[in-house]
Amino acid sequence: AEQYAAVTSTARALAVIAGPGTGKTKTLVARTAYLLETRGVPAERITAVTFTNQAAAEMRARLEARLGGPSAVAGMTIGTFHAICKSLLPAKPLIGDSERIALLRELGAENPRDAAEAISLFAGTSRTAEAEAVADAILAAADRGIRYRDMAVIATDLDAYITPVSRALRARGIPFFTDAKHPLAGYAAARLVVNALLSASRAFRQRDVLETAKTGLAGVSPEDAEEFELYVLRYGMRGNLLTAPFARGEVPPAAERARAALMGPLVELRAHLVGAATAGAKTEALYDYLLRLDVRGQLAAEAERLRGEGRFELMEECAQVYNMLMELFTQMHAILGDAPVSTERYIAVLQEGLSTYEVGVIPTTADQVLFGSLGRTRARSVSALFVLGAVEGVFPAQVRDGGMIDDEELAELSALGLPALPSSRERTDKELADVYGAVARPSRLLYLSYPLGVGAEAAVPCGLIDRITEMFPGIRTQTDIAPAPPVSAETGFSRLVARLRTGVDEGGFDAETRALYAAFASSPEYAARLAQAEAALFHRSSPEPFGQELAAALYGAPLYGSATRLETFNACPFKHFASFGLRIEAPKEYRERRADEGAFCHEALAEFTERLIALQLPAAEITPDKVDELLAEILPPLIAEHNNGVLLDTARMRALSARLVRRIKQTAHAIVRQLAAG
Repeated sequence: AEQYAAVTSTARALAVIAGPGTGKTKTLVARTAYLLETRGVPAERITAVTFTNQAAAEMRARLEARLGGPSAVAGMTIGTFHAICKSLLPAKPLIGDSERIALLRELGAENPRDAAEAISLFAGTSRTAEAEAVADAILAAADRGIRYRDMAVIATDLDAYITPVSRALRARGIPFFTDAKHPLAGYAAARLVVNALLSASRAFRQRDVLETAKTGLAGVSPEDAEEFELYVLRYGMRGNLLTAPFARGEVPPAAERARAALMGPLVELRAHLVGAATAGAKTEALYDYLLRLDVRGQLAAEAERLRGEGRFELMEECAQVYNMLMELFTQMHAILGDAPVSTERYIAVLQEGLSTYEVGVIPTTADQVLFGSLGRTRARSVSALFVLGAVEGVFPAQVRDGGMIDDEELAELSALGLPALPSSRERTDKELADVYGAVARPSRLLYLSYPLGVGAEAAVPCGLIDRITEMFPGIRTQTDIAPAPPVSAETGFSRLVARLRTGVDEGGFDAETRALYAAFASSPEYAARLAQAEAALFHRSSPEPFGQELAAALYGAPLYGSATRLETFNACPFKHFASFGLRIEAPKEYRERRADEGAFCHEALAEFTERLIALQLPAAEITPDKVDELLAEILPPLIAEHNNGVLLDTARMRALSARLVRRIKQTAHAIVRQLAAG
């Protein structure tokens, strides 16, 4: 009755208060349909406002279903508060006329005719092309008198651009500093702490022990760690088998040396953890483990090595890791202290703590180009700013109201007295402010670049670029499709290599390519690299014939062939060479796969057949007892040797062994019966 009254009310203002699940949307839909169908209100005069896009879409779908399709509600306004208000406001560009004038003044261009020198646009066919172009632009800016320390490169996707940009800057000898932080959990010392705890708490599970050995800080050299891993995987060493000297098969000295160095401290850590009931005691046990391994001394030695190699940024990172670990240990000891906690829970808390720490460094010299992201470098004043990846939806970033907690729920939480969190609109405003602050920051040069991409990777330049080209028609977007003359030797060399590749394909070289070739061939710095490029252009994938002696040593004599070998050669000659010539095999693991089961059965039946032939008895005289007798001699040693004894390792493997034996016996008896039948 109340819903019907709400639907048919003639009041100018009506408030319907109802809880969740009581049919509010249904009532609104019925009210709207009543106004359209019964009261004759035009659709253009009806506006339905919701809090979320989902609710707006649901209301529109219900009205269309009730009123006869989309055309029935075409004139109606249905949407969220923000969407409707935005539609009522005129479109406002990111940079207006007043901001444009201010930006030009900031860039030293008092009139639009100077904008071509103050603002540069570039469209690259790839991120690598963008990186090469920005490196040349930095050199050009340096030629104009701008110091490296007064330049900054902002990448909208730092992870995607860091490798090509770093390579391009190093190739041109441009000093730069990467303004990025790395999670502490990814460093070797942090991985050592976590994997050592896992090893000690899980009875030396194989995977945990191997990960501990490969950190490089557990007293095991990389070479010994590799031998240790191969032996452990081959013979299935795990648990207490790792605490005693290796004895299975042929034991490489390096594997035993690694085991002795690795397991002693881990066994001691396990003993301490067993007696440590509180978080404080567990932290002390872990600290003692690091002291025994002298992790601090190892990190200090590594930092000194990096200093000697001139890798100062890595040196600074290495120096911070141990101090951060100690800070985390101190906090855990102070906060948790005497609180009883299981080792499993302690490890979870430790991993959570590690995830909150990040390692960053400061520039090691004063005159360096700053390379970072918008969020980390926006506070620095520069003379020249270079932006990479300026594409729509990324610069500025597109903020959506589609997270775990939407704007409506944020408002409800704020109304309950909880601290206010930024809404999608507020985050969008902040992103726009950051972008405007970035492009207005440089005093002499603004450089914007974006990748063209193809297919699914195609990108659209951001609205800021469109606005700049609209305001300053004289600015032309450069591209590597029709590149400008090279501004550095490295760019010229890259262009020469590309032209050589084209010339080889087309069967001739133009005058510019010949001139570039002559210049670089006479350069002591580039002559060797040019020779390498030429060798690559005329590379022969097939070497000279091995000769009979070497071929016989590789493949055996007489040469053995099979359908598998021929198919392998046809698919990939190098794989054929590696598999059947060099006989390279994947590391053997202590486990039984379907293929291993088949190989075992095949080997057993092959030996059984050879024994039958050696008996030289008529098939009719080979009794079932004789078959069982032969198999009783053949199978036990095969089972013991197969995959280093994996079929005898556990109850599950022994059950599998029994099944394989029954299968082999059935097959052997069938073979004898078939022979007897002729």
